[in-house]
Amino acid sequence: MMNLENDQTYAKKASMWREKDVKLDKSAQVTRSVIGAGTTIAENTIISNSVVGRGCVIPVGVTIENSILWSKVILNSGVTVKKAIISENTIAEGTTIDEKNVLPPFTHLDVDLPAQVSWTVYGQTPKEDSDSESDEEVIPLDDLNLTDTSISEIGSDSETDTDSIHRRRRRSSASGHSDIITNDEFYVEAEDSLARAFLENHSVENATIELKTLRMATNVTFHEVREAIVSALLNILVKTPGRARSIFAKWGELLARFIEDGEAQLDVLFLVQRWFLTRVREGVDRQRFVQALQALYQADVLEEERILQWYEDERANGVGEKWSEDMSLLRKAADRFIAWLKEAEEESDESDQ
Repeated sequence: MMNLENDQTYAKKASMWREKDVKLDKSAQVTRSVIGAGTTIAENTIISNSVVGRGCVIPVGVTIENSILWSKVILNSGVTVKKAIISENTIAEGTTIDEKNVLPPFTHLDVDLPAQVSWTVYGQTPKEDSDSESDEEVIPLDDLNLTDTSISEIGSDSETDTDSIHRRRRRSSASGHSDIITNDEFYVEAEDSLARAFLENHSVENATIELKTLRMATNVTFHEVREAIVSALLNILVKTPGRARSIFAKWGELLARFIEDGEAQLDVLFLVQRWFLTRVREGVDRQRFVQALQALYQADVLEEERILQWYEDERANGVGEKWSEDMSLLRKAADRFIAWLKEAEEESDESDQ
Protein backbone atom coordinates (compact mmCIF):
# COMPACT_ATOMS: atom_id res chain seq x y z
CA MET A 1 0.00 0.00 0.00
CA MET A 2 1.11 3.58 -0.55
CA ASN A 3 -0.22 7.12 -0.13
CA LEU A 4 -0.22 9.65 -2.96
CA GLU A 5 -1.89 12.27 -0.76
CA ASN A 6 -2.94 12.17 2.88
CA ASP A 7 -6.37 10.67 2.25
CA GLN A 8 -5.43 8.43 -0.65
CA THR A 9 -4.31 4.83 -0.17
CA TYR A 10 -3.40 2.82 -3.25
CA ALA A 11 -2.67 -0.87 -3.71
CA LYS A 12 -0.48 -2.13 -6.50
CA LYS A 13 -1.72 -4.79 -8.89
CA ALA A 14 0.65 -5.70 -11.72
CA SER A 15 1.80 -2.33 -13.11
CA MET A 16 -1.25 -0.43 -11.87
CA TRP A 17 -1.88 1.44 -8.61
CA ARG A 18 -5.54 1.79 -7.64
CA GLU A 19 -7.77 2.69 -4.72
CA LYS A 20 -10.75 0.70 -3.51
CA ASP A 21 -14.08 0.66 -5.32
CA VAL A 22 -12.62 0.81 -8.80
CA LYS A 23 -14.81 -1.00 -11.35
CA LEU A 24 -12.46 -2.41 -13.98
CA ASP A 25 -13.64 -4.56 -16.89
CA LYS A 26 -11.51 -7.66 -17.50
CA SER A 27 -10.84 -6.65 -21.10
CA ALA A 28 -9.47 -3.24 -20.13
CA GLN A 29 -5.71 -2.81 -20.49
CA VAL A 30 -4.30 -0.60 -17.73
CA THR A 31 -0.53 -0.34 -17.42
CA ARG A 32 1.77 1.90 -15.40
CA SER A 33 -1.12 4.07 -14.25
CA VAL A 34 -2.89 5.29 -11.11
CA ILE A 35 -6.69 4.90 -10.76
CA GLY A 36 -8.74 6.73 -8.11
CA ALA A 37 -11.64 5.38 -6.02
CA GLY A 38 -15.10 5.17 -7.54
CA THR A 39 -13.86 5.23 -11.13
CA THR A 40 -15.49 2.97 -13.71
CA ILE A 41 -13.44 1.61 -16.62
CA ALA A 42 -15.39 -0.23 -19.32
CA GLU A 43 -14.38 -2.89 -21.81
CA ASN A 44 -11.76 -2.50 -24.55
CA THR A 45 -10.23 0.50 -22.82
CA ILE A 46 -6.48 1.22 -22.97
CA ILE A 47 -4.86 3.33 -20.26
CA SER A 48 -1.09 3.72 -20.02
CA ASN A 49 1.32 6.02 -18.16
CA SER A 50 -1.57 8.08 -16.79
CA VAL A 51 -3.42 9.22 -13.69
CA VAL A 52 -7.20 8.85 -13.55
CA GLY A 53 -8.78 10.61 -10.57
CA ARG A 54 -11.72 9.66 -8.39
CA GLY A 55 -15.24 9.18 -9.69
CA CYS A 56 -14.31 9.21 -13.38
CA VAL A 57 -16.30 7.43 -16.09
CA ILE A 58 -14.17 5.77 -18.77
CA PRO A 59 -16.53 4.03 -21.24
CA VAL A 60 -16.02 1.55 -24.06
CA GLY A 61 -13.10 1.94 -26.44
CA VAL A 62 -11.38 4.89 -24.76
CA THR A 63 -7.60 5.32 -25.09
CA ILE A 64 -5.69 7.37 -22.52
CA GLU A 65 -1.92 7.79 -22.83
CA ASN A 66 0.53 9.93 -20.85
CA SER A 67 -2.27 12.06 -19.40
CA ILE A 68 -3.80 13.24 -16.13
CA LEU A 69 -7.56 13.19 -15.50
CA TRP A 70 -8.71 14.87 -12.31
CA SER A 71 -11.80 13.81 -10.37
CA LYS A 72 -15.24 13.34 -11.91
CA VAL A 73 -14.14 13.46 -15.54
CA ILE A 74 -16.64 11.87 -17.92
CA LEU A 75 -15.49 10.69 -21.34
CA ASN A 76 -17.65 9.44 -24.18
CA SER A 77 -17.05 6.13 -25.95
CA GLY A 78 -14.09 6.09 -28.29
CA VAL A 79 -12.42 9.24 -26.96
CA THR A 80 -8.64 9.40 -27.37
CA VAL A 81 -6.64 11.37 -24.82
CA LYS A 82 -2.88 11.79 -25.31
CA LYS A 83 -0.44 13.97 -23.34
CA ALA A 84 -3.22 16.12 -21.88
CA ILE A 85 -4.48 17.30 -18.51
CA ILE A 86 -8.26 17.31 -17.99
CA SER A 87 -9.50 19.16 -14.93
CA GLU A 88 -12.29 18.06 -12.59
CA ASN A 89 -15.97 17.88 -13.55
CA THR A 90 -15.16 17.93 -17.28
CA ILE A 91 -17.28 16.17 -19.91
CA ALA A 92 -15.62 15.24 -23.19
CA GLU A 93 -17.95 13.80 -25.81
CA GLY A 94 -16.71 12.32 -29.08
CA THR A 95 -13.44 14.24 -29.04
CA THR A 96 -9.76 13.75 -29.60
CA ILE A 97 -7.79 15.53 -26.91
CA ASP A 98 -4.22 15.66 -28.13
CA GLU A 99 -0.84 16.91 -27.00
CA LYS A 100 -0.33 19.78 -24.57
CA ASN A 101 -4.00 20.45 -23.87
CA VAL A 102 -5.17 21.42 -20.41
CA LEU A 103 -8.95 21.60 -20.03
CA PRO A 104 -10.23 23.87 -17.22
CA PRO A 105 -12.79 22.70 -14.63
CA PHE A 106 -16.43 22.30 -15.64
CA THR A 107 -15.64 22.24 -19.36
CA HIS A 108 -18.20 20.62 -21.66
CA LEU A 109 -16.33 19.76 -24.84
CA ASP A 110 -18.14 18.35 -27.87
CA VAL A 111 -15.74 19.15 -30.72
CA ASP A 112 -12.30 17.86 -31.62
CA LEU A 113 -9.59 19.89 -29.96
CA PRO A 114 -6.55 20.71 -32.14
CA ALA A 115 -3.14 19.88 -30.70
CA GLN A 116 -1.89 23.45 -31.06
CA VAL A 117 -4.52 24.88 -28.68
CA SER A 118 -3.27 25.00 -25.10
CA TRP A 119 -5.25 26.41 -22.16
CA THR A 120 -4.08 27.18 -18.68
CA VAL A 121 -5.48 24.96 -15.98
CA TYR A 122 -8.08 27.60 -15.09
CA GLY A 123 -8.78 28.43 -18.71
CA GLN A 124 -8.21 32.18 -18.53
CA THR A 125 -5.99 32.67 -21.54
CA PRO A 126 -4.70 30.59 -24.45
CA LYS A 127 -0.92 30.27 -24.39
CA GLU A 128 -0.52 31.89 -27.81
CA ASP A 129 -1.95 35.19 -26.52
CA SER A 130 0.42 35.52 -23.60
CA ASP A 131 2.75 38.24 -24.87
CA SER A 132 3.41 39.65 -21.41
CA GLU A 133 6.02 37.07 -20.50
CA SER A 134 9.49 38.49 -20.84
CA ASP A 135 12.16 36.85 -22.94
CA GLU A 136 14.02 36.28 -19.70
CA GLU A 137 11.57 33.55 -18.75
CA VAL A 138 12.00 31.61 -22.02
CA ILE A 139 14.28 28.75 -21.11
CA PRO A 140 16.07 26.92 -23.95
CA LEU A 141 15.25 23.24 -23.91
CA ASP A 142 18.94 22.34 -23.84
CA ASP A 143 19.25 24.10 -20.49
CA LEU A 144 16.90 21.53 -18.95
CA ASN A 145 18.67 18.45 -20.28
CA LEU A 146 19.23 15.87 -17.58
CA THR A 147 21.03 13.23 -19.56
CA ASP A 148 23.99 15.38 -20.60
CA THR A 149 24.94 15.86 -16.97
CA SER A 150 25.65 12.16 -16.44
CA ILE A 151 22.98 12.14 -13.78
CA SER A 152 23.73 8.52 -12.98
CA GLU A 153 27.09 9.72 -11.62
CA ILE A 154 25.57 12.15 -9.14
CA GLY A 155 25.29 9.47 -6.49
CA SER A 156 28.74 8.00 -7.15
CA ASP A 157 31.20 7.82 -4.31
CA SER A 158 34.39 5.95 -3.52
CA GLU A 159 33.51 2.91 -5.58
CA THR A 160 34.86 2.26 -9.05
CA ASP A 161 32.74 3.06 -12.09
CA THR A 162 31.84 -0.61 -12.49
CA ASP A 163 30.93 -0.92 -8.84
CA SER A 164 28.86 2.25 -9.11
CA ILE A 165 26.74 0.67 -11.82
CA HIS A 166 26.12 -2.39 -9.66
CA ARG A 167 25.39 -0.15 -6.69
CA ARG A 168 22.62 1.56 -8.62
CA ARG A 169 21.14 -1.85 -9.39
CA ARG A 170 21.00 -2.97 -5.80
CA ARG A 171 19.74 0.07 -3.93
CA SER A 172 19.12 -1.03 -0.38
CA SER A 173 16.00 -0.28 1.60
CA ALA A 174 18.21 1.22 4.30
CA SER A 175 19.35 3.94 1.90
CA GLY A 176 15.81 4.62 0.75
CA HIS A 177 16.71 3.95 -2.86
CA SER A 178 14.88 1.71 -5.30
CA ASP A 179 16.12 -1.73 -6.32
CA ILE A 180 15.09 -1.71 -9.99
CA ILE A 181 17.60 -2.74 -12.66
CA THR A 182 17.99 0.66 -14.29
CA ASN A 183 16.62 4.15 -13.80
CA ASP A 184 17.33 5.35 -17.34
CA GLU A 185 13.69 5.22 -18.37
CA PHE A 186 12.65 7.29 -15.38
CA TYR A 187 15.24 9.98 -16.06
CA VAL A 188 14.24 10.29 -19.73
CA GLU A 189 10.57 10.67 -18.81
CA ALA A 190 11.39 13.02 -15.93
CA GLU A 191 13.44 15.23 -18.25
CA ASP A 192 10.49 15.52 -20.63
CA SER A 193 8.08 16.24 -17.78
CA LEU A 194 10.27 18.92 -16.20
CA ALA A 195 11.06 20.52 -19.57
CA ARG A 196 7.33 20.89 -20.30
CA ALA A 197 6.65 22.23 -16.83
CA PHE A 198 9.42 24.85 -16.98
CA LEU A 199 8.89 25.90 -20.58
CA GLU A 200 5.10 26.09 -20.45
CA ASN A 201 4.98 27.53 -16.94
CA HIS A 202 2.85 24.74 -15.48
CA SER A 203 1.67 24.99 -11.91
CA VAL A 204 3.82 23.32 -9.27
CA GLU A 205 0.79 21.22 -8.36
CA ASN A 206 0.47 19.75 -11.85
CA ALA A 207 4.21 19.11 -12.09
CA THR A 208 4.07 17.32 -8.73
CA ILE A 209 1.25 15.06 -9.90
CA GLU A 210 3.16 14.16 -13.07
CA LEU A 211 6.33 13.26 -11.18
CA LYS A 212 4.45 11.28 -8.53
CA THR A 213 2.72 9.32 -11.28
CA LEU A 214 6.00 8.69 -13.07
CA ARG A 215 7.66 7.66 -9.82
CA MET A 216 5.07 5.00 -9.17
CA ALA A 217 4.96 3.84 -12.79
CA THR A 218 8.73 3.29 -12.90
CA ASN A 219 9.01 2.05 -9.31
CA VAL A 220 11.66 4.55 -8.22
CA THR A 221 11.83 6.39 -4.92
CA PHE A 222 11.93 10.04 -3.90
CA HIS A 223 15.73 9.94 -4.15
CA GLU A 224 15.61 9.49 -7.93
CA VAL A 225 12.96 12.20 -8.24
CA ARG A 226 15.16 14.56 -6.27
CA GLU A 227 18.08 13.72 -8.56
CA ALA A 228 16.05 14.67 -11.63
CA ILE A 229 14.78 17.96 -10.19
CA VAL A 230 18.21 18.93 -8.81
CA SER A 231 19.85 18.27 -12.16
CA ALA A 232 17.28 20.37 -14.04
CA LEU A 233 17.61 23.30 -11.63
CA LEU A 234 21.40 23.22 -11.60
CA ASN A 235 21.58 23.11 -15.39
CA ILE A 236 19.64 26.37 -15.47
CA LEU A 237 21.87 27.90 -12.79
CA VAL A 238 25.02 27.06 -14.78
CA LYS A 239 23.80 27.74 -18.32
CA THR A 240 21.45 30.69 -17.77
CA PRO A 241 22.32 32.17 -14.35
CA GLY A 242 20.24 35.29 -15.01
CA ARG A 243 17.08 33.18 -14.83
CA ALA A 244 18.12 31.14 -11.82
CA ARG A 245 16.57 33.34 -9.12
CA SER A 246 13.05 33.30 -10.56
CA ILE A 247 13.26 29.61 -11.47
CA PHE A 248 14.48 28.58 -8.01
CA ALA A 249 11.88 30.82 -6.37
CA LYS A 250 9.06 28.94 -8.09
CA TRP A 251 10.41 25.45 -8.71
CA GLY A 252 12.21 25.09 -5.43
CA GLU A 253 8.75 24.27 -4.07
CA LEU A 254 8.57 21.29 -6.43
CA LEU A 255 11.81 19.91 -5.00
CA ALA A 256 10.61 20.60 -1.46
CA ARG A 257 7.52 18.45 -2.06
CA PHE A 258 9.80 15.44 -2.48
CA ILE A 259 11.81 16.15 0.67
CA GLU A 260 10.15 14.29 3.49
CA ASP A 261 12.62 14.89 6.35
CA GLY A 262 16.05 16.10 7.40
CA GLU A 263 17.79 13.10 5.87
CA ALA A 264 16.22 13.95 2.54
CA GLN A 265 17.63 17.47 2.82
CA LEU A 266 21.09 15.96 3.35
CA ASP A 267 20.48 13.80 0.29
CA VAL A 268 19.80 16.95 -1.74
CA LEU A 269 22.97 18.60 -0.44
CA PHE A 270 25.13 15.67 -1.48
CA LEU A 271 23.35 15.44 -4.83
CA VAL A 272 24.19 19.09 -5.46
CA GLN A 273 27.81 18.65 -4.35
CA ARG A 274 28.34 15.55 -6.51
CA TRP A 275 26.64 17.17 -9.49
CA PHE A 276 29.20 19.95 -9.37
CA LEU A 277 32.11 17.49 -9.25
CA THR A 278 31.69 16.82 -12.96
CA ARG A 279 30.94 20.42 -13.83
CA VAL A 280 33.99 21.82 -12.03
CA ARG A 281 36.21 19.40 -13.92
CA GLU A 282 34.61 20.81 -17.08
CA GLY A 283 35.53 24.36 -16.09
CA VAL A 284 32.55 25.61 -14.09
CA ASP A 285 33.52 27.95 -11.26
CA ARG A 286 33.09 26.47 -7.78
CA GLN A 287 31.23 29.62 -6.76
CA ARG A 288 28.30 28.29 -8.78
CA PHE A 289 28.08 25.52 -6.20
CA VAL A 290 27.86 28.12 -3.44
CA GLN A 291 25.20 30.00 -5.41
CA ALA A 292 23.21 26.78 -5.64
CA LEU A 293 23.33 26.33 -1.87
CA GLN A 294 22.26 29.94 -1.34
CA ALA A 295 19.42 29.66 -3.86
CA LEU A 296 18.04 26.49 -2.27
CA TYR A 297 18.34 28.07 1.19
CA GLN A 298 16.54 31.24 0.07
CA ALA A 299 13.82 29.15 -1.59
CA ASP A 300 13.20 27.38 1.75
CA VAL A 301 14.21 24.04 0.31
CA LEU A 302 17.15 23.62 2.69
CA GLU A 303 17.17 24.55 6.36
CA GLU A 304 20.13 26.22 8.03
CA GLU A 305 20.51 23.29 10.45
CA ARG A 306 20.82 20.75 7.63
CA ILE A 307 23.33 22.82 5.67
CA LEU A 308 25.54 23.05 8.76
CA GLN A 309 25.10 19.32 9.34
CA TRP A 310 26.21 18.64 5.77
CA TYR A 311 29.27 20.86 6.24
CA GLU A 312 30.34 18.91 9.32
CA ASP A 313 29.77 15.53 7.65
CA GLU A 314 33.10 13.92 6.74
CA ARG A 315 31.74 12.86 3.37
CA ALA A 316 31.35 16.53 2.40
CA ASN A 317 35.08 16.86 3.01
CA GLY A 318 35.78 13.91 0.71
CA VAL A 319 36.25 11.13 3.24
CA GLY A 320 35.37 7.84 1.55
CA GLU A 321 34.39 9.59 -1.66
CA LYS A 322 35.63 8.75 -5.12
CA TRP A 323 36.76 12.30 -5.91
CA SER A 324 37.83 13.18 -2.39
CA GLU A 325 40.02 16.19 -3.21
CA ASP A 326 37.36 17.73 -5.48
CA MET A 327 34.70 17.16 -2.82
CA SER A 328 36.89 18.86 -0.22
CA LEU A 329 37.52 21.86 -2.49
CA LEU A 330 33.80 22.30 -3.10
CA ARG A 331 33.13 22.23 0.62
CA LYS A 332 35.90 24.77 1.18
CA ALA A 333 34.31 27.07 -1.42
CA ALA A 334 31.26 27.25 0.85
CA ASP A 335 33.28 28.41 3.90
CA ARG A 336 32.10 32.04 3.78
CA PHE A 337 28.47 31.04 3.30
CA ILE A 338 28.72 28.62 6.23
CA ALA A 339 30.34 31.31 8.39
CA TRP A 340 27.47 33.66 7.53
CA LEU A 341 24.92 31.01 8.50
CA LYS A 342 26.66 30.41 11.83
CA GLU A 343 26.76 34.13 12.60
CA ALA A 344 23.09 34.47 11.74
CA GLU A 345 22.32 31.52 14.01
CA GLU A 346 24.27 33.08 16.90
CA GLU A 347 22.52 36.41 16.46
CA SER A 348 19.17 34.64 16.44
CA ASP A 349 20.05 32.78 19.65
CA GLU A 350 21.09 36.05 21.33
CA SER A 351 17.85 37.77 20.35
CA ASP A 352 15.84 34.91 21.82
CA GLN A 353 17.50 35.27 25.21
